[in-house]
Formats: sequence, structure tokens, C-alpha cells
Amino acid sequence: MHLLITYSGLDIKRTIKWLAQQTTKAVHQQTDHVGPVWCEGYWCSYVFDKVYWTNLVQYVQRHNLRQSESAKPHSFLAL
Repeated sequence: MHLLITYSGLDIKRTIKWLAQQTTKAVHQQTDHVGPVWCEGYWCSYVFDKVYWTNLVQYVQRHNLRQSESAKPHSFLAL
């Protein structure tokens, strides 16, 4: 999964933990899946350059097109 979020002032580790908890809860409530949803670890990077941010957004969009899928949910927040 690719996740691009704009700076909110919140601690990134707590934010990722919260997102993982919420998505795990949703998967368990809406499917028959039992057990872990996420693997251990994650990669996190801060982006301050607008061109690099735009390139990242385009990368994710191209990846979704190769998979014949759109981002779900799809939103774009400009830097």
C-alpha cells in the first residue's frame, strides 16, 4: 500500500499505528479474515519538494493503472 499524507503536526508513528488499527478493525468487521492484516515495519519519508510530491502522486496513480485499479479512496491534497 502507498500512503501519501500531508503534514498534520501529529506524530507520524502514532498516525501510522492508528491507521493500521482502524484498517485492521474494518477488515475484520467486513470480511471473514482472521489474524494479522499488516506485516511488521514500514517505510516513512518526508517530502518537502513540490515537484517530488507531484512525482510521487503520479507514481502511485501509474501503479494503480498497471493494476487496473484506482486508488480507494482516492483523494489528492496539494502540498
